[in-house]
Amino acid sequence: MKSYSFGVWIALCMYATGPSHATPSNSAALERFERDVRPVLVEHCYSCHGPEKQKSGLRLDSAEAILQGGSRGPAVEPGNPVSLLVQVIAHTGDVQMPPREKLPQEAIDAITAWVVEGAHWPEYVDKPASAA
Repeated sequence: MKSYSFGVWIALCMYATGPSHATPSNSAALERFERDVRPVLVEHCYSCHGPEKQKSGLRLDSAEAILQGGSRGPAVEPGNPVSLLVQVIAHTGDVQMPPREKLPQEAIDAITAWVVEGAHWPEYVDKPASAA
């Protein structure tokens, strides 16, 4: 049996009880995204999966791109705590990112909770720069 952190365990429980218990108000979800998720993506992911470079065809800088995914399929399935992005950053699958050093558990838990809550993304940053 896999071992999960407390935050991931809570996210899994929220997912299992259904979206009505896991869906926050939109403004609270967007605030958490801006505070806890986007800074992690910018600092740790955009250099390889952003506007300049898209390793494995994956961009993580817009809702559209993150849902489309790359060569391995969608990076995020809103509401699914075992979405590809979560597996990759938690180092539980065959691909582990970032490759050299695992993200702090707090960041993994924040991204997992964001995915479980529906992966809300602000409209004003919804399209990649090249799609504008």
